[in-house]
Amino acid sequence: MFTAAVAFIGVLLMQLLIEFSTAGVNILKVIAFVMVFEAGVALCLWWSLSFARRLKLGNVISSCISVRIILWCWRTFKKLLAFVGDALRGMALIPKATLIIFAILFVEFLWMVGFGSGGGFMIFSWFIERAVLVLLTAYVLLCMKKLLKAGEELSQGNLDYRVAGLLAVNVGLILLVIALSYAVGQPVYTYDYPERGVAIGILGWFGVANSQSSILTLLVPPLLLWGLRSQRLWQFCLCCLGGFGLLYFTGTRLTYYGAILIGCAFLVLLLLRRQQLLFCVPLVVALVALVACRGISPMAERQALTGDSYAIYQEKADAILGEDAGYTHQPGEEVPPELMEKITRVYTEVYDQPGIYGVTLLSDLIDEFGLEAVMEQYNYATDPQTLYNTRVKKLTAMEMVWQKQDFLTRILGFEYAQCHVGSHIYDPENDFPALLYYYGYLGVGLYGAFCLYFVLISLKGLVGDWRRVLCIEFGVPAMMLAMMLGGAQFSGQVLRKPSVTVYGSVAAALLYVYLHPAPGTGRALEKGRLLVERRGHRPGTWGNRQGGTV
Repeated sequence: MFTAAVAFIGVLLMQLLIEFSTAGVNILKVIAFVMVFEAGVALCLWWSLSFARRLKLGNVISSCISVRIILWCWRTFKKLLAFVGDALRGMALIPKATLIIFAILFVEFLWMVGFGSGGGFMIFSWFIERAVLVLLTAYVLLCMKKLLKAGEELSQGNLDYRVAGLLAVNVGLILLVIALSYAVGQPVYTYDYPERGVAIGILGWFGVANSQSSILTLLVPPLLLWGLRSQRLWQFCLCCLGGFGLLYFTGTRLTYYGAILIGCAFLVLLLLRRQQLLFCVPLVVALVALVACRGISPMAERQALTGDSYAIYQEKADAILGEDAGYTHQPGEEVPPELMEKITRVYTEVYDQPGIYGVTLLSDLIDEFGLEAVMEQYNYATDPQTLYNTRVKKLTAMEMVWQKQDFLTRILGFEYAQCHVGSHIYDPENDFPALLYYYGYLGVGLYGAFCLYFVLISLKGLVGDWRRVLCIEFGVPAMMLAMMLGGAQFSGQVLRKPSVTVYGSVAAALLYVYLHPAPGTGRALEKGRLLVERRGHRPGTWGNRQGGTV
């Protein structure tokens, strides 16, 4: 690059000398000629000194810009060849894949040549499209091979094989998306009510708040594990700050209480093993901050708004009920006629009207099933915690639809279209009742058996040798599964969302592999060290000096 610049400047100086030599002579032109000539000599001297220095250093060739361009092209070509080679080797995962792909392509080519239209342009377009398709297929097969390799590593007891790091990267991507939403001036809030000027919680560009809350509670444990296994206290502190902070500011009950449960679980496991005790300090600080700041948290703000709404409807109901306010109906008890009249007025005059946010309360259910059936299904309740609660309304509507189904439908479940009541969709948020409605008794039984299996093998491992089993390697996937199942019931939109269950599947796989190690392999605690002690960890780090195990 430097040589090219010198040559360019030299050509300009030569042109100037030629111009001065052919023009008339005066004192100013002579001075200019001499200055240009001296500049050329200085430039030549500068280049000579630079060349001599590069010659002594032995990088005359490697420092040339053209050589660098050629080397970059060569490296890129080698990477492309390596990718193609890996892709071809990955195809060996499915031996017939290559033959099948090329057979299909050959048949398509013959069809286009023999019966197609469009001439050369169509054939060229087909070639480009299929080339991209083949590359994508090769990439998928390569990923499948990598997954098999990861599975082999997992079967050998290496529970940390890129899993914790990859899940930690997911948290980083979520934080990046949230930051990007604010950077472009289009943030999305967990609870957003423009008509009341309410915007609570940070969500980012994610569609379902319940599902995103569950994802965060599933990702924070492996994030903390990744920071813990780094054996760097500052890195673990950053993981605590990012993970617990994200859970806190999301603003849902699941994320807030999930943060407390995760922090307590990690703290108990570290104290139980009596190792890496210094890492307990940021956990304690995080727990104290979460509890101390509960009153000003987005979750508390959201609950306060809900309480205000409840108070409005409670006041309206109490005005009608009078001295009968607070009445609780007991099953099998007959409601007195005068009280029944008041309860009917509460349902028709208060909850048969549009809500304070303009949403439908009970009017569509009353129109669909009748006032008496709705009152009976709600057990003649008059409190807003029951009648104003959208989650309870969805479950009530689906239960009334469920009661109309025949026995065979109850065995196998009904279709999603049955969730439509009037013009509204009452898809339940809580996953376990939704499993019953959509998949029937059979589906709930199969799903329950699957979940029960992991509970039983965990209990079996703990009863057999709890001192060895009860550690972080077991605790993290167990926490993730527990958070997923708990979120499915108390939050919802979990078990029926692949974006959430993919992390639950990873947790189930990690838990199974840890409790069923391959023959001849040890568990994480057999030699009193971390599974992840590998090359690259500095021998002078705190964790290695302690010689502890997570």
